[in-house]
Amino acid sequence: MKIVIPTCDKYVHTIHAHVHFLHKLWPSCPYEVLVVVGGSAPVPHAKEINARIEHLGQDRLWASNFLETHKRFLQDDQFFILCMDDLVPFHIDGVLIEEAVTVVSADRVVNQIRLAERWVKRPLEKPHDRYGPDNIYVHMRRDRYTYSNKATLWRSSVHQSILEGGETSTRTEGNGTARLRSRGGMNLGATHATLEQMNWISHRGRKDKFVTRWIERHW
Repeated sequence: MKIVIPTCDKYVHTIHAHVHFLHKLWPSCPYEVLVVVGGSAPVPHAKEINARIEHLGQDRLWASNFLETHKRFLQDDQFFILCMDDLVPFHIDGVLIEEAVTVVSADRVVNQIRLAERWVKRPLEKPHDRYGPDNIYVHMRRDRYTYSNKATLWRSSVHQSILEGGETSTRTEGNGTARLRSRGGMNLGATHATLEQMNWISHRGRKDKFVTRWIERHW
């Protein structure tokens, strides 16, 4: 089990804050944090970062980089939490994450569990959509974003099977839902706040001022 944070030369500056708050909010985190840089740029403050940092050497777009990450650092029967580099954690419930790991490990039909806050606010459509201990998950049957790169616990073999080389992260999110549904299995979303994040970097590559101030204030 790992927490995987993929990044590239352009966004390596986000890693220090991301990993800092991951450990600050979850000091008892039992899992290895793996940062994979698509290119070769050094990660700022690397000596202060409590994570394993690896470089692929060449940035070949998001999906191709992640396929290489699977090949080098992940096993087919392994589980990992995918956390995007520019999304800074602001709330983590380690107990609920452990429960999610137990659920996905015990039932091979479960492909993934979405941990991010989108599913906290989404109403349950039908009682039978509930799943897991205390019904803390819901089947993501009807949502157009069943696949997401945001704070998701994945079965490694499933995630690898729906990636196509040459795609950006946005393109993979757009195509991933159809691929995920076509392979069958259950795709779950947490209905309790489990791993919540703030988007630090805009689509234009600029830092969000509110998030920057939050980071400075809570460091």
